[in-house]
Amino acid sequence: MSCIVYEFETSRICGESDLIKNCCYDHAVVCSECNINPAHPYVGVCKQCRDREYRRVPEMSEVNWSDIVDYGDIMTLEEFQDCCDMGAFIDDDGHGYYILDGRMSNISTWPSKFMINRDDRFSHIIWFNR
Repeated sequence: MSCIVYEFETSRICGESDLIKNCCYDHAVVCSECNINPAHPYVGVCKQCRDREYRRVPEMSEVNWSDIVDYGDIMTLEEFQDCCDMGAFIDDDGHGYYILDGRMSNISTWPSKFMINRDDRFSHIIWFNR
């Protein structure tokens, strides 16, 4: 049986503290993206790489569009922001897709990503609760 200890360490690159996993056999879980920073054991990437991906804004030409489905909750970006701000939506609750001109995009979001990088090119979010 291996012993597993969870602790906070400071990244050598960005200086952010992040949760890492240490154990007798595997001394540190490193980020799968940069292979340098300690990463959360369940997520596999460090905060710096996760935030960089969250901030990446896809070109509109990269967006695939589809008809809006008849399930899910449609709300404006402001309404979604309010729900995230007051804690009504958290990442474990579900996910959403951006909407523009009555079409649903393939650009997904969830509360923590939305709070880092709200994409105001779109008008609404369709939210799919678990």
